Amino acid sequence: MNIKVFILLVGSLISSNKSPAQVRTDNPLRSELDHAVDRAAVQYMSDSTAHGLNIGIVYRGKAYSYHYGENVKGSGKLPSDDLYYNIGSIAKTFTGTLLAQAVIDKRIGLHDDIRKYLPSIYPNLQYQGHSVTVVQLANHTSGLPGIIRDLYPAEKNKLRELSFAGQADYLSHYNADSLLKDLHNVVPDTIPGIRYRYNTNAVMLLQYILERVYRRSYEKLITEYLQTRLNLHEITPILNKKQMKLTAQGYTKDGKPQSYVNLEGYYIGPSINATMYDLLGYVKAQLDELDPAIRFSHQLTWTSANGFAVGLNWMYNTENCIRYFYHDGNTKLGFNSLCTIYPAQQLGIFIIANDVHSQEKIGQMENIIFNAVKQ
Repeated sequence: MNIKVFILLVGSLISSNKSPAQVRTDNPLRSELDHAVDRAAVQYMSDSTAHGLNIGIVYRGKAYSYHYGENVKGSGKLPSDDLYYNIGSIAKTFTGTLLAQAVIDKRIGLHDDIRKYLPSIYPNLQYQGHSVTVVQLANHTSGLPGIIRDLYPAEKNKLRELSFAGQADYLSHYNADSLLKDLHNVVPDTIPGIRYRYNTNAVMLLQYILERVYRRSYEKLITEYLQTRLNLHEITPILNKKQMKLTAQGYTKDGKPQSYVNLEGYYIGPSINATMYDLLGYVKAQLDELDPAIRFSHQLTWTSANGFAVGLNWMYNTENCIRYFYHDGNTKLGFNSLCTIYPAQQLGIFIIANDVHSQEKIGQMENIIFNAVKQ
């Protein structure tokens, strides 16, 4: 896919009190879309805790990308489309797509009891005779606890003494065997399928089930799917040494640079690293719905009374008769992200900030862009 990237450096370096003229960007400010993005981005960047923005948009079949601020504070260099970012919980949408493919391949039944795919007997994984099904792992209605294993006090104390990289390494040793062992000690707290409660551990269990039915690692499954079905080669759960040298710089809530590490294991949650270039390809695939698994993953599997709904890890909502689906992400690697798809408007927006100071303000940016485009 050809990505239309405009490059026009304007403004000066970011200061602690940034005015619109002081925000570094490559936005050419030619079209209505350009100006809408600029209004949204300048508002966000006016906060002294903001460092950089990477905004990708697919609109009516064309892809655009805009960059604001700096990748590394003080460098004078914009973020770019070829840097790798960790997209946080948006990674769960990839797990949902793989589940959709597994259903198409007849490896998994959406409404099967999850115990069908586990290696030992789990009489505890039911509530008053109601079993947990596969689809309930993907739409956050399993009733399982949010924490399958709570760390012991000694472990928590040890983690506090470690660097972030050390913490990630320690938690990476929590593997599939650890998950299966701890799964014997949990029970649903309500009838599965009734109540929505966001649950990262349920998605990790789904990831294990996918690995078990295909007898392949999740990394290989997602990489093969993306490369062969969508021609996307720069999206991966695990970065190699070469890719690690091309990572974006994230920042903590205190504005300190955060080290970039691979997030592995079964404790932290599904993880995806990607360049904005390929994320735009992912957004376009969501809008086009040409791939059967992507189209399947958009089907609603649980709906609330207020219009909120869930597909296979995609969140849905309808406001003012406008239908859209989305997922956001936050990671301790120092990034906030949001992906929103508006099928009727042929619009997809992917925003990544290399700071974690406000997920709400990321949403406000997206709203400004959408409201300008829909008119």
